[in-house]
Amino acid sequence: MSQAALSNDQMQAVLADIWSKSLPLLKERVRVLERAVDALADGSLAGPLRAQAGEEAHKLAGLLGTFGYPEGTDAARMLETEFDAQAPEELIALQAQARDGDVEQMRDAVRLLRKIVGS
Repeated sequence: MSQAALSNDQMQAVLADIWSKSLPLLKERVRVLERAVDALADGSLAGPLRAQAGEEAHKLAGLLGTFGYPEGTDAARMLETEFDAQAPEELIALQAQARDGDVEQMRDAVRLLRKIVGS
């Protein structure tokens, strides 16, 4: 049977199965973001974790949109933008912003992502 011949119920079942199988990976991606936000807040965010967080946020943004969570896509994109600092001075500026209170918005985004993926 071709995908074009799948009924709406069948397609929903396929998507639900893919979502269920993807949850462990999605939850781990959210945990990486949470660790990165915590490190940012305490001034210890290093380049490798920052880069990983940016990558995980990018992947989450795409996947959550595919599964019908536009608010999750928005939250992940915001985090991706925040972690996308490439130069050391940009990372220093990002950590300074965190100390000024901007980290709470990032924590809100992570909380939303945790709610979506159930972690």
